[in-house]
Amino acid sequence: MRDRVTASDPGLLRLAAGSRTAGSMALTLAVLAALRVPVPHLVAGAISSMAATFAIREKQRARQAVTLALGLPVALASVSLGALLNARVVAGDLFFVVVIFCAVYGRRFGDRGNALGLIGFQIYFMSLFVGATAATLPSLYGVVAIAFASSALVRFLIVYETPAGILQRLREAFRVRLAQLVAAQLELLDAGPDEVEKVLESVREGTARLHETAMMIQGRLEEGTSDESVARLLQRRIADAEIAAERLGLLLLTARSSERTDTLTLHLPGAPVPSGGRLPLREEATDTLRRDLRALGVLVLRPVAEGARPAMSHMRNRLLGYREEENLPPGSAAVQDVFRGIGEAARAVMGLRLALGGPQDDTDDTPATTRSREELDAENASIESAEQDEQERRREQPPTGLRR
Repeated sequence: MRDRVTASDPGLLRLAAGSRTAGSMALTLAVLAALRVPVPHLVAGAISSMAATFAIREKQRARQAVTLALGLPVALASVSLGALLNARVVAGDLFFVVVIFCAVYGRRFGDRGNALGLIGFQIYFMSLFVGATAATLPSLYGVVAIAFASSALVRFLIVYETPAGILQRLREAFRVRLAQLVAAQLELLDAGPDEVEKVLESVREGTARLHETAMMIQGRLEEGTSDESVARLLQRRIADAEIAAERLGLLLLTARSSERTDTLTLHLPGAPVPSGGRLPLREEATDTLRRDLRALGVLVLRPVAEGARPAMSHMRNRLLGYREEENLPPGSAAVQDVFRGIGEAARAVMGLRLALGGPQDDTDDTPATTRSREELDAENASIESAEQDEQERRREQPPTGLRR
């Protein structure tokens, strides 16, 4: 159940956003109800707290605090203009158009400009909706201030999030979604001609969801890691795992048919499905392939701390052995390519586990596993060297003009 929740909402970002917005509105309404304000003011408080919460999309907590603090004077100015222009219909409507333009134009200034523009628009609309007047402005100022204070309390104390925590949950979501994609590919192995279309749709969805999570991780690496070289290494390992999983799906589809599968088949809904029935293998080879796909899923799902267990080491060594020509099970060239794809996917999973958990026990390594570790270590050293060269280049050539 935890894995399902993790995969359905990577990083629990939607849950946190919904909790912040609902919590902020509930807290605002509770305070205003205790003060026995009229119903229009309750509506104004709910709208203000909602706008102050969901408009802010910045990732750094310090920048969120600054944007929320700047949003309060913007909201007060907006409600003031709405109250003053409420009785002048034509002028008020014309100014509302100007507010809409400024709210959209503010997006060119990044997340903060977008948030302030959205707050200004929502609060101006709120003032018109509740029929704000100059006489009610002082009480509306208090309502808006309470709404922003409630939003700050919920955001920074009750629903507390850190960039490192979000990145950790996103990595967990990537792991679970990768395992779900392997499970869908396992179903593709046994799917008959009448079932392949439905199963292939599950593979497409799993591939897209995995890519979505990879992009979300990429967007959070800078804030979630203190070391830029660690961030670049994790980005490389995430990309390797995504590419290996996609390639494994293509190899399975190719082995099922007599023609080479196009990459669009895994990404484009409605793309033609390669002709052919079930995988043309002997029963023994089918069982081996099914076993190894299950083993790959287990390697993905098991926590990094369990990597040293004998059973895990045995499965890992067997799958990595498929990268060596002499260890491939008997079968056609297309079928052996599938086993090679499983080996490459296992290597990508091992690289991901090393990036997440650091050095691990290598006492049970086979020669094939040792070679894979050496390759990963060489790639890690290359990434660190490239990072150092990039930093030196930046120090030597500070950007100027449009490049800056």
